[in-house]
Amino acid sequence: MISAASPSVVTQAPQLHRKSKTVLVILAILAGLVGASVALVLAAESGLLGRYAQWRVRVETSRFEFNRLYSQPDPPFEQAPNEFLVRTVRSLPRGAALDIAAGQGRNAVFLAQEGWQVTAFDISDKGLEIASQTARRDGVKLTTFRSSARNFDYGHDRWDLVLLIYAPISYDDPSLMKRICDSVKPGGYVIADTPIAMHQPEDVLPRIFGDLKRGELPTLFPGFTVVSYTESLDTAEWFPQEMLMGRLLAKKR
Repeated sequence: MISAASPSVVTQAPQLHRKSKTVLVILAILAGLVGASVALVLAAESGLLGRYAQWRVRVETSRFEFNRLYSQPDPPFEQAPNEFLVRTVRSLPRGAALDIAAGQGRNAVFLAQEGWQVTAFDISDKGLEIASQTARRDGVKLTTFRSSARNFDYGHDRWDLVLLIYAPISYDDPSLMKRICDSVKPGGYVIADTPIAMHQPEDVLPRIFGDLKRGELPTLFPGFTVVSYTESLDTAEWFPQEMLMGRLLAKKR
């Protein structure tokens, strides 16, 4: 009886040992990945990486955070279409619209319901998944791409309307802003509604995504006529609090 039991004990022990080693290796790898991620973020924020690598780390960190926010059952932002967009767009002729940093698609789906042919992009997989689900539920067509603002192919004279609604992009990147401007058709429009805030000294580059100085937003669209522009304190639609908001309607000449 004892001799029969002994082999089973002897043969099981190495298996348990190997499993334990495997678990420990996996945990070590995960710990290393987390540590490496933290190190990359700290290196990026300290300016120790090249500018492209620094930008790449910021994009991936933002994608992770937005995926987390969009997965929440009660996310900390307004679910309805942007009020400034709703008030403004109904007087504009319909056409092809681009929603930059569209998130969950609240504004893109609204435009599609209003008869626009809408393309939306965002870095968040989860946001685009929800946007597509909402469009299917509401019976409207929505074309989506997962892309950063830097990598998206805007085209030339392509859009009748471009949205920058709470879009956390690099407004201090002249090349990016020129590509956005060039993508708008003559006679087309830009609608922007975004906080006016700087989260670091103005001479520190690159800026935090989305940062804008007072009075800067209209100057980013040369070749456009500013139809209306205001900067005023209002309750922000993201993490509701009183902030200085810039609201722009500009038409390309």
